[in-house]
Amino acid sequence: VNCKQAVSTGTLEWKITGMSWLKETLDQADDVFGWTHESLMVGNLELYGIYCPEPDVEVLSAHGEERHVTLGACVNSVNGDVDEKTVLRYRFYVMRQDGQY
Repeated sequence: VNCKQAVSTGTLEWKITGMSWLKETLDQADDVFGWTHESLMVGNLELYGIYCPEPDVEVLSAHGEERHVTLGACVNSVNGDVDEKTVLRYRFYVMRQDGQY
């Protein structure tokens, strides 16, 4: 069985500038987390990056469950089929100020 033929890969780069102002900016916008402006398409799924600087804040999942999220990926089904089964494996790389990961 060759499982690699059904694998999609991609990269979504998200740059947050003015990180020291993030909490205040979210407060001013009456929001508790930030989203990426661009998405990454994987099959029928659209992925967004999500960042919440407050560890006590719960984010409502697509299934109505409250989850604690600091850094993660939000997945939307483009065709509306929420019963579709998809396995996701993702990594986050955080770049230091010197440009290294």
